[in-house]
Amino acid sequence: MPVALRRTLVPALEALGKVDATDTQLTLPDSPFCGTGKIPCCEFLTGFMQGFLEAGPLTHDTRVQKAECRAKGDSSCTYRFDYEL
Repeated sequence: MPVALRRTLVPALEALGKVDATDTQLTLPDSPFCGTGKIPCCEFLTGFMQGFLEAGPLTHDTRVQKAECRAKGDSSCTYRFDYEL
């Protein structure tokens, strides 16, 4: 994961709960926006991350996609990042 993502996005999301991040994805094991039997709100978080990253000069070319959703039966909420270095 580029340094800009790790230094900006990860700390912002840690206010919501545990964050597991790699070079290409970010996982929220206990996302407050999702849960079994609840309406999935992952699109809100996808948009938040996309807007957050677009505002930064080093991360404005990053694209965020939802990969997994707890409300849809997956074990966690996971987002994939496509970025240009």
